[in-house]
Amino acid sequence: MDGKSILLMALIYAAVIQDVKAAKLTIQPSQNIQAGSTYYLALQCSPDSNSSYTKLRTMEIYKQSMVSPKKLLVKVDSTGSYTPGAGITKPKYKILFLLNAPQLIDKYVQVDINNPDCHDTAEYTCETTGETATSSHPVYLKDSKTVTVQSNPGKVEMKIFHEKPKYDVGEKIEITCQTGVENPEPTWTWEFKPSGDSLTDVKFYKVHDTTYDVRTENIRKSQVDQHTSTQCGYNTGSTLQHEVGMEDDGLKIRCMVDNSELYSAIKTIYLTLDDVKKRMLLADTERIKLEQEKLKQQISKNTTNCNCCCN
Repeated sequence: MDGKSILLMALIYAAVIQDVKAAKLTIQPSQNIQAGSTYYLALQCSPDSNSSYTKLRTMEIYKQSMVSPKKLLVKVDSTGSYTPGAGITKPKYKILFLLNAPQLIDKYVQVDINNPDCHDTAEYTCETTGETATSSHPVYLKDSKTVTVQSNPGKVEMKIFHEKPKYDVGEKIEITCQTGVENPEPTWTWEFKPSGDSLTDVKFYKVHDTTYDVRTENIRKSQVDQHTSTQCGYNTGSTLQHEVGMEDDGLKIRCMVDNSELYSAIKTIYLTLDDVKKRMLLADTERIKLEQEKLKQQISKNTTNCNCCCN
């Protein structure tokens, strides 16, 4: 190969590397969808208008997820022969293509995914090969896009370690909430209601709200089970450490996923009988002190009025 041929090949190679967006991957209805909100996801691969192709050879669509290597979904050539990837069958997948369009940019291959779920979250790539006016050698182009299929959390499970009907004042407990969610990984919120308040008449306070001292020592994220080849979601949770206080009889503690009451759980803390009696005794003591203070103030006021009259 002479110097001119080598230079020409280098220029062609450089043009291909720089023009990596000259293939076009179109995704419908959106790159970000909610599981259950749509019955299909369409991936269409075609040459772009700036591809400089004079002849189209092949169009291919690939998928690569967090837990699996690059996988062929479909390949179609200029003769109309197409090759589906392993497992790309009905009713989950449907393959469409158009090759007899007058314009190169109108030719395409498409994969429809029925009822997309979290397993369809991945990076998808459209790859095309074709000839240009300057070379009959195949010119390779590609376009990649990421699709995210979001889903709602599963049922929230709430457990206390060690759970029992009643707790002693000063006892330290751990409350753990867990749920399964496909993606993205959820955030957790902990809230509480002071004892004696119903679930409807007083709002929940955030755990670190200064309105009420809930004596929380720590909130930590539980271990997260990441995606696997058979399970694409997260099993995740959050743990609250709490020291039971004298005012906690009937205290309601709630955990929520992504700040949604639809995905939440509630536990109520009750004190032992002795602690309840102590609480009532303290309340009575405080009440008596207040009544005595009011009586002293009234006596002092009456004494002052009497002195004024005497003078």
